[in-house]
Amino acid sequence: MEHRRLPTDTFSIDNGVIVSNSRRWPLMIDPQGQANKWVKNSEKENTLSIIKLTDSDYMRTLENCIQFGTPLLLENVGEELDPASRPQTGPCCPNRPSDREHQQWFYRVASKGTSRPDTVSAGRYGAECGAGGMDCIRLGESVIEYSCDFRFYITTKLRNPHYLPELATKVSLLNFMITPEGLEDQLLGIVVAKERPELEEERNALILQSASNKKQLKEIEDRILETLHSEGNILEDESAIQILDSAKIMSNEISKKQQIAEKTEIKIAESREGYRPIAKHSSILFFSIADLANIDPMYQYSLSWFVNLYISSIQERQSRSHLTPPCHAIGQQCSVVGKSKVLEKRLRFLIDHFTYNLYCNVCRSLFEKDKLLFSFLLCSNLLLAKRQIEYSEFMFLLTGGVGLQNTVPNPDPRWLQDRSWDEICRASDLPGLQGLREFFGKSPESFQLIYDSKEPYNIPLPRPWCTKLNHLQKMIIYRCLRPDKKFVEPPPFDLTKSYMDSTCTMPLVFVLSPGPTPWPAC
Repeated sequence: MEHRRLPTDTFSIDNGVIVSNSRRWPLMIDPQGQANKWVKNSEKENTLSIIKLTDSDYMRTLENCIQFGTPLLLENVGEELDPASRPQTGPCCPNRPSDREHQQWFYRVASKGTSRPDTVSAGRYGAECGAGGMDCIRLGESVIEYSCDFRFYITTKLRNPHYLPELATKVSLLNFMITPEGLEDQLLGIVVAKERPELEEERNALILQSASNKKQLKEIEDRILETLHSEGNILEDESAIQILDSAKIMSNEISKKQQIAEKTEIKIAESREGYRPIAKHSSILFFSIADLANIDPMYQYSLSWFVNLYISSIQERQSRSHLTPPCHAIGQQCSVVGKSKVLEKRLRFLIDHFTYNLYCNVCRSLFEKDKLLFSFLLCSNLLLAKRQIEYSEFMFLLTGGVGLQNTVPNPDPRWLQDRSWDEICRASDLPGLQGLREFFGKSPESFQLIYDSKEPYNIPLPRPWCTKLNHLQKMIIYRCLRPDKKFVEPPPFDLTKSYMDSTCTMPLVFVLSPGPTPWPAC
């Protein structure tokens, strides 16, 4: 599946197995287009037809695919296909014993523009369908021959569609949204292809060779089984013995090739792992910008846009960097130790450049009120992924913890609000802030300077808290006392840079709020 562009994480592989073996046609939730690419690559050699519900020749294409047994991809469907339809029971298709009910439902969906969509039925029509009673289906007003080689795929770009139960029970509803592991593997392949092209080419060749070897072994097994099931005494059949001998020789040769390929693949995988940090980092960035849709539905960023920006950032860094050459030259220049240091430095440059490039591109598409939030989201997700901050502490910074009745009295109600004291008590339950409540209760005056200051973040915490806490833990204390300061200034909008980033096939859309003029910012 990997050489057909399906991600190699277990979630995606499970989806692929279900699509290939399910008795129901798949309806795939596919906002990033992963399933679309996979289906197109898998069915490329089988004359795949691609349609949309809005196509003028939709019905004719559907009829041809059903009749001649070619695969069909219906893409970009919405939440409603034909909710008024009800599947009719009927005889089964020989190749998919329990599918016919579900196939009929889809054919009724396809005929929703006809006058009587409820007349769809399938079965053996006898003379109406020709001699021998071939399988036929009534599609609208037409009766056409049904080929059991027909395959039907449906995809939607909706991120979170709500399908009615009557639809969900008639299809294999699969979520093909990209996973962090799947995206990380894709980005790893891209950066290796750019930095070490010979490495990625060899790996892709090994993947194809491995698939070919497994296919040949399966053919040999089938040939042996066919020979063993032949009539007569196999020991007296010279042709059968020759077939078995040649199959054994060929099987041994393929097994040896496969062993060599597996050893080579292990070495390549070890070399590719050196580039894992930038792939993991970039995967975190993508899911950080994907979270922006929760702030405003207009903040939608496609995976193809992200990958193109990722590739262009790598290429820009290659053309501008003189101190850190592209990594395909590292093996010719350095020893093992030196190569590791140069690679680490190179990846650091790439990570920093892509992160800032992405940050600037995304900020240009955000409203001013959301730019600071995006900076915080980006930073916090990176720190959480690297385990430099604890999730419980991060959530406390956002929410202040669960408000329960506090039995510990306020040590100095003259300046300290009860709400702030309650949050300090809850913060002391965090592993990194244990003992804060007791310390604060004994010397509340040591924190009063922070409360009174116009710039509390410039006032150090009393010892030992100023030295034992990390930045997030210090922010928690500042939040309890003074939750009123900003720390990040987003970059200004750059119209020229936006124009340079666009292409003839990637237009710019300016969304303006009523009233203010954009010219001063340009």
